[in-house]
Amino acid sequence: MRFGITKAVLSCEDFIDISREQYESTRDAQQKLAKVLNIEEKFNFVVENYVEYEQELLKSSLDSMMFAVPEWSDRIAEVHKVNRRLINLLTTCRLYVESRRHDIASLLGRDNGQIESLERQIADERDSNPAYRFIEALRNYAQHRSFPVHVLGHTMRTLETNSGTFVTHTIAPRIDVAELRTDRNFDQNMLRDLENPGHYIEIKPVLCRYIEWLGRIHTSIRGLLDERVTEWDSVIRTIQNSYKPISDDLTGLAIVTVDDSESIGETIYVFDDYIKRRRNLVQKNRIVMNLSKHVITSEVETNDP
Repeated sequence: MRFGITKAVLSCEDFIDISREQYESTRDAQQKLAKVLNIEEKFNFVVENYVEYEQELLKSSLDSMMFAVPEWSDRIAEVHKVNRRLINLLTTCRLYVESRRHDIASLLGRDNGQIESLERQIADERDSNPAYRFIEALRNYAQHRSFPVHVLGHTMRTLETNSGTFVTHTIAPRIDVAELRTDRNFDQNMLRDLENPGHYIEIKPVLCRYIEWLGRIHTSIRGLLDERVTEWDSVIRTIQNSYKPISDDLTGLAIVTVDDSESIGETIYVFDDYIKRRRNLVQKNRIVMNLSKHVITSEVETNDP
């Protein structure tokens, strides 16, 4: 049995011999990088769904500013657009959280002590983080009982600035505590801690802290995998660099097995798209850790032309 690098395209006769160990390490690296990318994709789903949720709120606030007061049916439709976005987000968050341990174990092994250390860190922060417990309970409520958001509070305030006087329009998705109390499985002590004098819970600040918490967990996961990922990246780059003296065009590049009759058996395509996509996502989603420090506004800096 021979092992080599070639291009799995018609009329390609170029072949570079490699060892069994190099073949197996490259196959393993390609598979592991696909799994690492899958973790990043799940986190990206969380971020993208959060963006879509916030965009729905911004659109609702703009509509409230620009258009006449809608009919009751229109107001309810507005509430449920926000509910749909929020349920999408909560479901994706649960996917990320529930698959986390399995994904890491598939990369590092189930008996890895670093995984246990990370899980203890997550458990300690979860126990001390009421935002986590509330959002998880709200996700369960949305799955088993009813819609999480009951009211959208639109407010207008006068804002005095150096540029003049403006009217700010804000929106607050609110949860009716009385509705949550109908679910006996919902932690009643938690409700007493979060309830405000108006008997509503403002979900935006709680949700923001929860997304930040996921960002911290994801950063820890990246740190846990970083050394291995660097090694796997290097393995792929080594195979590519080995073939570049023959051709800079790496389309169809693969490692293959060749039996005694010179027939090609297993073919593993080798490409760096996993690496590029993963790095793009890491760069793209870097702000999540400091989400609560940022506010989006359409306020103009000056009235000067």
